Amino acid sequence: MIVRLDHVGVATGDPQGAGDLLAALGLSLGESGNAETYGVSCDFWQAAKGGGAVELVAPLDEEAAISRRLADHGPGLYHVAFEVDDVAAELERLRGLGWVPVDREPQPGARPGMWVAFVYAKRPAGLLVELVEYRRTEPATDAS
Repeated sequence: MIVRLDHVGVATGDPQGAGDLLAALGLSLGESGNAETYGVSCDFWQAAKGGGAVELVAPLDEEAAISRRLADHGPGLYHVAFEVDDVAAELERLRGLGWVPVDREPQPGARPGMWVAFVYAKRPAGLLVELVEYRRTEPATDAS
């Protein structure tokens, strides 16, 4: 089940410049980290009263999928992320509704304890959605 809006992801090749833009809007840099599975650095910016964050997503190298996205479309809105209570279950639920899974299973995110999976709805919105679950420990793996 979706719990809340977690963040909005913005693709950028210039995280310093984009950070300056967010700072001018009054946001503050909260957390930063890398999502190695995706080859990206992530800076999470927050408003003073909280709420969902703005995540600046930048490639760590030219092989990252976001590098191709930046080359094809330039910087801008990349995804909308929702916190869910069970990322694997939500991934399966949306798959059953016709969403296209980008990830077969949840992957480590850029924040401690963060597990994510991306799904895509080409129609009617061309929307990339990140499902986010925060866990205290790593998920159990299937031993079979």
